[in-house]
Amino acid sequence: MAGYEAAIVRVRCWTAGCPTAGLGLLVGVDQVVTCAHVVNTSLGRRQDEQAAPGRSDLVQVEFPLLPGAPVRDARVVAWEPPHGLGIGGGDVAGLVLTEDAPAGVTPGRFMSVVPAPGTWLRVFGYPGDPPRPSGAFVDVDLKGQVGTQMLQVESRSGQTVRAQPGFSGSPVWDPATGRAAGLLQAAPRVGEPQHDAFLLQPGAAAAVRRPTVSGQGIQ
Repeated sequence: MAGYEAAIVRVRCWTAGCPTAGLGLLVGVDQVVTCAHVVNTSLGRRQDEQAAPGRSDLVQVEFPLLPGAPVRDARVVAWEPPHGLGIGGGDVAGLVLTEDAPAGVTPGRFMSVVPAPGTWLRVFGYPGDPPRPSGAFVDVDLKGQVGTQMLQVESRSGQTVRAQPGFSGSPVWDPATGRAAGLLQAAPRVGEPQHDAFLLQPGAAAAVRRPTVSGQGIQ
């Protein structure tokens, strides 16, 4: 697989019975960005934990859309803590793999400008309702910008699956350009009346590269 899908990573859980903490995006030969709350889930911490993980804490990332779904270990090197409970800025983590990404994977790229409202986008994730152990793609439409760092999207009607918590941290793609419009931060559970979800804007996600981790965030 040579397209943008190959750069999608699945962040695994160390906790039994929790195969998927969320997703992320490979942005360099050994660099991944995801949501901080996804890393917290992966390490068995509260989703709203503010303190950065320790240097000895390893996060497992899998390349699920590559043959054999290769796995790499990674360390957290950049940290903007979650915005408490709910939707808000921050909530970004930068990871560095302990070895390079699998051969043949082209790192993903973020859009330099926010796409226009109405733009059709795609997102990959692991829904629980209906369950899709191998993952599923969902089409969403961009509604517009809300706040300073967030974009609102809405799952298209008529789909078997819609964006939900199992898509957290996943890059949301513009198929026309092959670039990510942001990382999915929050989505409603199936059965809730809302159909909209929220992305961290490209600038917020792309800014997390290799800064030093501290207990207070990025230095």
